[in-house]
Amino acid sequence: MSGSGDERAHKRSRQNVSQACVNCRQRKKKCDGNQPCATCVAYKDECVWGGKDDWRKPLSRSETNALRARVDELEGLVQEYKTRLELISIQRAPPSIESSTRSPMPQKLAPPRHKDDVEDVLHDDDGTLRFFGPTSAFHRAKPTHPPSVNPLSARGDDKRWGRFLPEIYLTRDAHDTAVDRFFRYFSAFGQRTTPHLFYRDMEIALDLPEEDIPLLAPNYSPVLHNVILSLGLAYADEGYLRAVTTRRAFHKEANRRLDAEINNPSLATVQGLALRSSFSSTVGDYSVGWIYNGLATRMCFALGLHVDTTPLVERGKISVEQNTQRCVTYWSCYVQEEMWAIYMGRTPLMTQWHSVPYPSADLVTDNWEWTWPDSRAPPQKTYLSTCFVYTTALMRIATEITTTIYTGRYQKSELVHNGTVKRFSDELTAWLNSLPAPLQLSEDENDLALPHIILLHLGCSWIAIFLFQPFSQVTVTDKEEVDFGKYAMTRCHRAALRIHRLAQLHRAQHTLRFTPPTMAQAVYTAGTSFLLAAAQAADATHASSALAHCNEMLAMLRETSETWHAAAQKALILEELVAEYQSSTDAPDPAAQLWTVPLARDHPNPSPTTLEHPWSASDATLDDFIHSLFSQNTMPLGSDVDLMALLQDGVGMGM
Repeated sequence: MSGSGDERAHKRSRQNVSQACVNCRQRKKKCDGNQPCATCVAYKDECVWGGKDDWRKPLSRSETNALRARVDELEGLVQEYKTRLELISIQRAPPSIESSTRSPMPQKLAPPRHKDDVEDVLHDDDGTLRFFGPTSAFHRAKPTHPPSVNPLSARGDDKRWGRFLPEIYLTRDAHDTAVDRFFRYFSAFGQRTTPHLFYRDMEIALDLPEEDIPLLAPNYSPVLHNVILSLGLAYADEGYLRAVTTRRAFHKEANRRLDAEINNPSLATVQGLALRSSFSSTVGDYSVGWIYNGLATRMCFALGLHVDTTPLVERGKISVEQNTQRCVTYWSCYVQEEMWAIYMGRTPLMTQWHSVPYPSADLVTDNWEWTWPDSRAPPQKTYLSTCFVYTTALMRIATEITTTIYTGRYQKSELVHNGTVKRFSDELTAWLNSLPAPLQLSEDENDLALPHIILLHLGCSWIAIFLFQPFSQVTVTDKEEVDFGKYAMTRCHRAALRIHRLAQLHRAQHTLRFTPPTMAQAVYTAGTSFLLAAAQAADATHASSALAHCNEMLAMLRETSETWHAAAQKALILEELVAEYQSSTDAPDPAAQLWTVPLARDHPNPSPTTLEHPWSASDATLDDFIHSLFSQNTMPLGSDVDLMALLQDGVGMGM
């Protein structure tokens, strides 16, 4: 008790000091009244007592050192932010594109240039671009931003890379592998986001207040980061990381941040929304994915990505890089919109007027290196941007096909007689013939091929099936239409064989676990095409061979389903169709030899009015098979089974 009393008395004596030493008064520190006092002892200063303060006394050495350290710290921060701003505002010269990598767009299809539309693209006070037409009242609206947060409040410095990620166990190595595989196997086809710009801006953004990210790091956003991991982890080697439950944690974190980010969007927000729709597709939530893709489309127009902002570059308002990425993001969304339209059997929505130019190859993006696993070959250029240019051109042809043939506005016979189908076929052939050398596939199966280039060729055959399948049913007596029906059937079957060959190539060089969901779409469409061929074949041997191809596509879908649940759904649908077909016929087991076709370009498209033998004379087996399909005008199925009705959605629009 006495000890406690002494302690309380000591505390009271410290609190009742009537006068502090000179140093404590200058520092505004509590003085204990001792000589020397505890504060001066701590600062290693002489403890001076006096009735009159001398405020002219110089600062102590410790105070001087503390101030100098603080000045150095502030100067370092200023220099760091200055460097970041310089990175963002780099003015790169427009890339010079060699003739072999120019866009294959016909000159007559170049988008119109309107000199006044750029006036509707406005700068917010923070420098963000917005688009408001002349009828909008939001020209004078002020942007709202969420309150600033401490960048390192949630995690320590060692977790800086995970600042915007959910609290889930994920090592830095696993994170980096997932992001890398996302860019190589998922994002490359269609350039969903540009790799080197995302990596650069991620390093910048992780130290910024969140509201500054759209302006200072426009190629990164927390939503985009989380969505990339929700997709990239599907390629992880560890089962617990591949699990949908794990990936949904990042998907939920993206959703949690979405509202705030939409209020202060950037190009990365558009990309994040488009990829968010892809996540829903891969787990079977098709309707949700369709809606989120629509949000990405609307965000495109909200940011004015459909407008040519080249005049703003000329005025020094935005950089060349910003202008290029606005163009890339718009056309990437266009590609995804068309693929969703095929996927859902609906009309594409991004067909309205735009003035943004078609994309052109960017040398920096083309030079992004592909490193082969196990060092099986030296690193090589990806030609990512050039591939995107030709992907955009292909999807523009696909848009014309879907809006002409699958909207019910025209009779099929009219499209045959007026040459519309032939024109589309000629455009596909011209597109294939225009591919530059880096995007061509070698005849040698041992030559390595990058996955996005394989997908590019596979996409051409996929669209060829959509073009010709509606005209491949020989159910009319008109000579011209019968001839064209034979030709359409040949092209459908040849395209399906080529998809089979390209999928085998991807399986051999990259496995089917490392594919984007588009692979499952094309493989499923080829499978239904083979099933139709089996149903139409009068000869049991040929029917068995076509069914063998169909079962091979089923096996590929099952392999792809190890990564994407949507592939398992398509495999189940195709299995049910095969079972329905086999239960309605006496089809033998598919034990025949599978046909293969070379990776060379398709044969030129002859005129349907002069068509007699549109297939190659050297393809004797294929020739014999196609002739077997023409031996009847109706399918050899029972009257109670309508296989075409079963496959109408599946084959016609790639469901």
